[in-house]
Order: sequence, then C-alpha cells, then structure tokens
Amino acid sequence: MLYSLILNLIDTYSFLNVFKYLTVRTGLAVFTSLLVVFLIGNPFINFFSAKQILNPIRDDGPDEHIVKKIGTPTMGGVLILIGFLKVLPPVLILLGCLLFFSSLSLLISLCISSLFFFFTLK
Repeated sequence: MLYSLILNLIDTYSFLNVFKYLTVRTGLAVFTSLLVVFLIGNPFINFFSAKQILNPIRDDGPDEHIVKKIGTPTMGGVLILIGFLKVLPPVLILLGCLLFFSSLSLLISLCISSLFFFFTLK
C-alpha cells in the first residue's frame, strides 16, 4: 500500500525513484523488523524472567558457563519470529518454512526438557 503511494508520487518527486529498487525495500524491511525486535525485546525478556521461564542448564559444561547461565530466560528465537511476522507477511513460503521449523524446534525442546526433568526426579 505504501509502495503504491510512493509509485504514484515518483513523477512529482524524483528522489522517491530509489524505492523502485528491491534492495532498498529489503533493507528498509530488515531495518523495520530490527526496530520491532528492539522495541519489544526488553519487555519480552522481563516477562520471561518474571515468569521464571528458563532453560535447564546442563551439568557437563564448564563451571563458568553454568554460573553465567543461571537465570537466563529462554525463547529468544520468538523475538525473531515476532519481528519477522510484523514486517514481512508477503513472503509466505519462507514464512511457512520458518514457522514449521520453529515449531519443530519447540517440540524437540519440550521433549528434551520433559526428559531432563523426568530423569532428575529419580
């Protein structure tokens, strides 16, 4: 819609001709999605920290890593998905693949977390 408006104004304002280039529109879309992620990122992380939504920490890592990892919220990929969904809905095939593999990753993470908690209860 905005693109159509700009195309109608190109005859009057020649500097708007730059919006005909796909690279400019792609760069602006990336910048806009980055801005969306920056704006919702801090409240999103605070929400996950307040609700204690955390990843289990593996014991086989270095001790420094275990200390640094305590209290770190999980699901940072959701921020990327939200930014992508807000800005680039016309890319349906890519969006479908992204959502499929994200849900697959979520399913695997839930299975691993449930197995981790199941074996730690014994």
